[in-house]
Amino acid sequence: VWPLTATQTYQGLAGSGLAYVYLAPGHAPLTNPAVVVEGFDLDNSMDWPVLYDLLNREYLLEDLRTAGFDAVVLDVTEATQPIQRNAFVLTELLAQIETTIGSDETVAVIGASMGGLVSHYALAWLEQNGGHNVRTWISFDTPHSGANIPLGLQHWLRFFQGESDEAAYLLSRLDTPAARQMLLYHHLATSGATAAADPLFADFRADLDLLGGWPAAPRRVAVANGSGTGLNQGFAAGDQIVLYEYRSLLADIDGNVWAVPDGGTQVIFDGMLDLVWPLPDSVETVTVGGTLPWDGAPGGFRASMAQMDTTPVPYGDIVALHANHCFIPTVSALA
Repeated sequence: VWPLTATQTYQGLAGSGLAYVYLAPGHAPLTNPAVVVEGFDLDNSMDWPVLYDLLNREYLLEDLRTAGFDAVVLDVTEATQPIQRNAFVLTELLAQIETTIGSDETVAVIGASMGGLVSHYALAWLEQNGGHNVRTWISFDTPHSGANIPLGLQHWLRFFQGESDEAAYLLSRLDTPAARQMLLYHHLATSGATAAADPLFADFRADLDLLGGWPAAPRRVAVANGSGTGLNQGFAAGDQIVLYEYRSLLADIDGNVWAVPDGGTQVIFDGMLDLVWPLPDSVETVTVGGTLPWDGAPGGFRASMAQMDTTPVPYGDIVALHANHCFIPTVSALA
């Protein structure tokens, strides 16, 4: 295990992390590294056992070692902070690897999900500031052009955050800098009927443009976890995806969610919280227009609605009308 603290700061703060070095059989010391950068870790719980399980579900990690590659897995301390700050943890790791194996040897870098953006920025920055020895850069289901959590679900979390610790916590994760840099639509940027990304989304991509955009030196490989033949998530733009309605003497509750429309104008969230007197009532309807239909688009999916369906609530039952939504659109992963 290599402790890492970035030499280069971002906005005055240095990122940190751990690199788990898992050598191939017969290798001592590090000889032929393949660096894997973790993705968006909501609660920073993905330590070595979790990362090993994720990377070896189809024996990928052990097959990699059998083929003679040393796995070097980067676990950043705070995955939700600005992507640029964690990118400098990766540049620190690459510098340490180069010191260990020599400047004439080359390295493969694989970024999973947000890890692809971390490595994108790191490699582009290094090419403007002295270079690197990365021969191949692979991004796996990385939101190069943005990620998607249905905007209606985001407003659901915001509306019910006072009633649910789980909703409040997940909303707090979506409001972190890294999430705001990635999401195509963000509840904090919803104004009237206009849906938009948080300003940090454009700021991050402007930073990449200042560095020349895509890294030029390595071979670039993009892998999408979603359909390449247009297969969507099983529902159309504007379809209802969550049904939550409850009526009793003690409480009347609505928390219905629809996918964003394809260019038209439509309600995406309809909420009501009418609890027994003297508690105040809350009513809110969110309508947006001119959106692109990302919620059901082809791409790597997230089972957010299914998770809501299986989460106990004090009143009634949340029903997922569809289990999954698009998380990383194919066109974004292959940008």
